[in-house]
Amino acid sequence: MRKVGLIAVGLVLAATLTACGTPPKATLGKAFENFEKMESYQFQAKMTLGGEVPADKLGDAQAEQVANLLKNAEMSFSGVYQKEPFQSEVNVQLNLKGDLNVGIHLPIVMTKEKMWVKIPNIPFLPLPKTVTDKYLELDLKELEAKSSGQKQLDMTKGTEFSKEVLAAFVQNFDEKTYFTELNKKEMTLPAGVEANRFVQIQVDKNNMDDAIKVSIGKVIPKIFDLLLDPKYADLFNAKKADIEQARSTFTDKTKDQDKVLNDIKKNVDVNQIQLISGINKSNYITYQTFNVDLNVKDESGNSHVVVNVESSMDHINEKAQFKLGIPTGDNIITEEQLQKEFAKGFMQ
Repeated sequence: MRKVGLIAVGLVLAATLTACGTPPKATLGKAFENFEKMESYQFQAKMTLGGEVPADKLGDAQAEQVANLLKNAEMSFSGVYQKEPFQSEVNVQLNLKGDLNVGIHLPIVMTKEKMWVKIPNIPFLPLPKTVTDKYLELDLKELEAKSSGQKQLDMTKGTEFSKEVLAAFVQNFDEKTYFTELNKKEMTLPAGVEANRFVQIQVDKNNMDDAIKVSIGKVIPKIFDLLLDPKYADLFNAKKADIEQARSTFTDKTKDQDKVLNDIKKNVDVNQIQLISGINKSNYITYQTFNVDLNVKDESGNSHVVVNVESSMDHINEKAQFKLGIPTGDNIITEEQLQKEFAKGFMQ
């Protein structure tokens, strides 16, 4: 019995050492592959916008007002996803800071056949009281028919396509140049989120030139190959001839990579593009931060663009616990009913 116990301990230690010894690039690649194995999960995400745009670059007072409205705007998402039978819900919260200081809450529920969007009560956009806080019901098949037969996005194929695009980046970027394993003790995670390894991919002034050349020479051509793969032929409702033409144009315009590089650097300075992924013991990505810091240059002046996104996932492959549920009865309003209520409002 003691011998069996020692063997078990030895196997656990071996597995632990093997996991710890996996290079960060391989660890992240494996985690990306596991995306499509997620049957269910809860998620949270937050995006903030920042930076500066010169007033004379905006062109008019209205554009300047919009820019000021979006400056330091914060958007957050939280929800639940279930693969089979497909059902998803998300709560979108948009906070506009500044003179208005407005918060907009937008719950959305989706199944394979239908989508429901809760009509928000927006202070500066008065809507009829008969429609606010009700769910607008949309039939996805009817929307498909109205949009000249364009098919709705296949969520399963979309996830697989995204996985292959991410793999194209991971496989073609050099590990020593871009990938770093971060110290777990230095990371702060949201409550309830577990991760034991953290992998960072970073592009900055030191490796920007190489990143552009790798993207032009290897990653983007691979994405064109994926778009032309019969498996994804109907994913984006794009014609094969159009994709082939776009690839041909891209190939012609990027033959001289040094020229392309110089043209990009004339217009954009990359201060930082950074992706940090937290990975749990089951090789699922449970936490990510994505940070972009750019200077954009043109004849009208320089703009500073800052985007920060933080997301996390938990309760992976557990029974999905939906909070909104499927809207029913008086909580629903159809497109036709919505149009009638708007017409009444204008007539009054």
